[in-house]
Amino acid sequence: MALDTTARPPRIAVVTPNFPISTDPYRGIPLYHTVAQLDRLATVEVFVPLAVYPPVSWLQPMSYVYRRADPASQPAGVRVHYCEYSALPRLTRPFNGRLAANRLIGPVRAFQPDIILAYWLYPEGYAACLTARKLGVPIVVGSRGTDLRPRTPFTTRGVRKVLAQAAGSLTVSSELRQRALELGAPADRIHVILNGCDSSIFALGSRTSARHALGLNPDSEIILFAGHLIPVKGVKDLLAAAISLAVRRPKLELVFVGEGHQQAELQATLTQSGSTLPVHFTGSCPPPPRRPLDARLQRLLPAQPQRGLP
Repeated sequence: MALDTTARPPRIAVVTPNFPISTDPYRGIPLYHTVAQLDRLATVEVFVPLAVYPPVSWLQPMSYVYRRADPASQPAGVRVHYCEYSALPRLTRPFNGRLAANRLIGPVRAFQPDIILAYWLYPEGYAACLTARKLGVPIVVGSRGTDLRPRTPFTTRGVRKVLAQAAGSLTVSSELRQRALELGAPADRIHVILNGCDSSIFALGSRTSARHALGLNPDSEIILFAGHLIPVKGVKDLLAAAISLAVRRPKLELVFVGEGHQQAELQATLTQSGSTLPVHFTGSCPPPPRRPLDARLQRLLPAQPQRGLP
């Protein structure tokens, strides 16, 4: 899978559903930063397959907060194509890979990539595999976690096909690498690349100041959850465990950072329990502004102008 980059930088088409959209700017922030830096080494464009559901709540997915994007909106620093396709919860799930591929093939062909890099195995990775096959270019797929734990037979089949056909597979942990092996990925094509951490953002700060900002008692015992408030995250089980534990730990407080369909259910469960456990719902935590590259990394990069949109 060697690419000839002597004449020009490689052209990489990134296919992923996990990317900021106009109605959810926090979505896919880690991949957004990855792509922004990758664009310094290659010519990169992002293709975001987006399932579009009817404007009726009961015909929309419950596994995440559904928001329709504005395809004309562009995150700063990268060029993005939002490729919408019509879908229905569960009913179209076996066909979503092909539905997404039908909308991907045109924009990706126009970009003329040397390689496709797809994050999320099904249905988007499946769609990217079909697109790569039609264009005759290699594809590398990356797993973000739960996509290597498919919950239905047809999703499992789709994931297996993607792992078998990809020229390479990326995981963010050794445990996920093992899952990929169990699903049939060739061992010599799997590479573990651990998630990085920006220590200028994620660093120890003043506990007292943080508790004061959230209205928490300085001497409380805090259980902190950060993520979507959806069933797959186990938030209902966490609340039940905290309510039980609070009987023996009177200083206990529970903090949910994030949003999702289950927030109302969690609040109702807490009220019905009669527990005096303090539970705080802070909503989403906005990401910090982008920071320039670390000077040590900057020295490793070739001197070339930043590509993409300003």
